Amino acid sequence: MEDESDYQVDLSGSGMKQRQLFWPERLGYVEWRQGVLVGVTSGRAFLHQSSKLAAAAAIATVITACSSPGGVSAIGPASSQVTAPNRIASAEGVSREAASSYIYTSTKGAGVALYAYPQLSQLGSVSDSNAAAMCTDKHGNVYVAESGASKLTEYAAGTLAVMRTLDDLNYTPVSCAIDPISGDLAVANSKGMDDGKPKPGSIAIFKKASGSPKIYKDKSIDSFAYCGYDLSGDFYADGIATDGSVVLAKLLGQSLQGLPIAGFTIAEPGAVAWDTLHRALLVSDNTGVLYRFYVSGGYAEYGGYIALHGASNVESNVSFKEKFVAAATPTAVGVWEFPSGDGPKYTLDAANVVGVAFSTPK
Repeated sequence: MEDESDYQVDLSGSGMKQRQLFWPERLGYVEWRQGVLVGVTSGRAFLHQSSKLAAAAAIATVITACSSPGGVSAIGPASSQVTAPNRIASAEGVSREAASSYIYTSTKGAGVALYAYPQLSQLGSVSDSNAAAMCTDKHGNVYVAESGASKLTEYAAGTLAVMRTLDDLNYTPVSCAIDPISGDLAVANSKGMDDGKPKPGSIAIFKKASGSPKIYKDKSIDSFAYCGYDLSGDFYADGIATDGSVVLAKLLGQSLQGLPIAGFTIAEPGAVAWDTLHRALLVSDNTGVLYRFYVSGGYAEYGGYIALHGASNVESNVSFKEKFVAAATPTAVGVWEFPSGDGPKYTLDAANVVGVAFSTPK
């Protein structure tokens, strides 16, 4: 198979010239997938909806406008073509779950955007200067840490309709994770305020992702960055210790405890996730690498890494969908094959993205 090459293409006949990544031997690839015609032919990439689907989009636009907060934009009824800005389509075609899968992104100082997956056509956006990292529950609902507002916002799966907000008790939330067993929502707080005075960071856990959180602290940890759960509901987080070093922590019962790292030093705290294939903890140090650690006997032992090809930095949380992982670099959002790190298979030009989340409504 040949190497991927760069091409200038006209998206959907709109006259918009954007960089298109595809396999040269795939020229002429065209197919219908759930009412959407997607493909590449003679160097032109396109994604076209039928008139019936366009009418449905018009109805959806009205519903979204009535149920969503101000500032939401969506695909309008006037066009039957999807011509989302900043879109780089994949010439590999569309997966069969295309009509029901999505990617959310949060951009620093800007807001939250919603894209169809894997087409990466933008479906809408909402202004939110506080949006940080994201996480997804088993229903596909997406939670966004609101760093400057001390709260979490929950969006209904596949939409930008706000279901509820959760108060983070004067802390600065920077990332979140959902317990796959209990449905609890964990939040990593970098710092907090108490009567106008700064206080160290914490972990806040909202039981069943509702109500008020229970706060966990470790006196040796000054701030927390990213967090995640394994498949058994064990909680992990990274952060900065009071001595300035990068630390891992694990919640043991009702106590948050440091998790010493054997045979490795993490340069700076980055995304935390669980590698279901190797049954290991994944931690990024904001490079394009996910380091693997095996947790046993109160220690985290280094066990190799996964390099996301072409990614010099990872500046967001990571999100998994089947055999793919999504993450943001300084200039784009990418979707790589996992665990090989090959790709990116899909790419979206978008700078300053700090949060990504797959969503499949269930």
